[in-house]
Amino acid sequence: MKLSKLLHDTGIKCEGTTDNRRDDPEISGICCDSRQVERGDLFLCLKGAKNDGGDFAEEAAVRGAAAVILRLADGKAPTAETAARLAGCLYGYPDRKLTLIGVTGTNGKTTTTWMVQRILQELGANCGLIGTVAYDAGERILSAERTTPQPDRLYRLLNEMTGKGLAACAMEVSSHGLALGRVDSLEFQYGAFTNLTEDHLDFHRTMEEYYQAKKHLFSLVKICGFINVDDPWGRRLYKELKGEGKRCRSVSLTDPDADIYGQIQSSSRQGSIVVIPRCGAKLPLALPGRFNCENGLMAWALAMAVTERKAADVLAKISGVPGRFEPVENRRGKTVIVDYAHTPDALERVLAAARPLLSEGGKLICVFGCGGDREKAKRPMMGRISGELADYTIITSDNPRTEDQKEIASQIETGMRQTAGAYEILHDRKEAIARALTLCGEKDMVIIAGKGHETTQTIGQQSYPFDDRKVAEELLKK
Repeated sequence: MKLSKLLHDTGIKCEGTTDNRRDDPEISGICCDSRQVERGDLFLCLKGAKNDGGDFAEEAAVRGAAAVILRLADGKAPTAETAARLAGCLYGYPDRKLTLIGVTGTNGKTTTTWMVQRILQELGANCGLIGTVAYDAGERILSAERTTPQPDRLYRLLNEMTGKGLAACAMEVSSHGLALGRVDSLEFQYGAFTNLTEDHLDFHRTMEEYYQAKKHLFSLVKICGFINVDDPWGRRLYKELKGEGKRCRSVSLTDPDADIYGQIQSSSRQGSIVVIPRCGAKLPLALPGRFNCENGLMAWALAMAVTERKAADVLAKISGVPGRFEPVENRRGKTVIVDYAHTPDALERVLAAARPLLSEGGKLICVFGCGGDREKAKRPMMGRISGELADYTIITSDNPRTEDQKEIASQIETGMRQTAGAYEILHDRKEAIARALTLCGEKDMVIIAGKGHETTQTIGQQSYPFDDRKVAEELLKK
């Protein structure tokens, strides 16, 4: 598409458009990262928290960018919303050719979308996936650099999915993606809200701002939203959406009057069974814990809305999500679980789910840290939670980034001291995991929390290979 037509069709006016081809260049792609520019791309100089895209305009031109947008007509840098409008137009609005399912919330997004994708695939509807763990475009599975990609990459992925004949896409929608306008040009057929707990307040500043970012998803949903009303913020969201005349359905494990009500019939290390009284369906989940029952019920509700086919039996075939309550297999008979829990609520949920799975007389040992250069208020909260729910805690590093790890651990310890919980501090994460495995007896359980599926640890400005699962596996071989 010619640059002039692209700008005309989107109504975007620019102050400075530099082209390295004369006249009106042909645009074949949209790109916001100069390192990923391909020949024929339109490069947008987005201004981020740390970098100004204008500093990379020359690099983009050298790599073959057909044109560079430096500033919009109002003199401001182009935004993610600008990129979304341009990418949507250039790629022919691929989101409107898919059944796009957006899932937002603090916790549960990854597991819910993972389940939705696999249910739909089992029922014969090819479904893509965009989220924290990976981007599955049908024939290619790519590593995810962020939960909700920048619009340039997001639309390329959706375009690839439609090109491969996919019928649907389950997508995690982060509060950052919503607040920054990355998804503003998308049309979601269905949306889901899992829960809202303290996180990302270094970015959103207040819980109200965080909530409003999440709520924004439902202004983009065309058919129906599904809301977990067991969560207090979810109850508020459901009431507000109904009051605004938006179509939504309540989902609950506690309220028999909810639109979709499920009861936990059983839960063990092997999994759980949730029954749906109104239709008599049984949802056999291969995943243990109440939080996975919430995720499974939400995934079932979404899949039923999309396919209107029986999805219950499919859930039993779905194995765990990488880094979400994932067991570490070993021949030493030790029970070791790796989980991505990095917020107070997530840590509380994981430890609460683990407790009933312990053998009689067994101890619950928790290894966790908190990321640096991120919200500090949750550190003592997480220390208190582990002190109250675990029998023994080892405070360690997560991704300290540019912060002093000793200071991060000290802030966690502040919360730990409010409890009677036993603990120690080992700043080296591998050493901390090794210590936990040494303490773990045959009746005990170790929860290694915080990093889950991540395969690196960021210390200073550098990222080093580190996978909790592999580290634990290697230590258990010794």
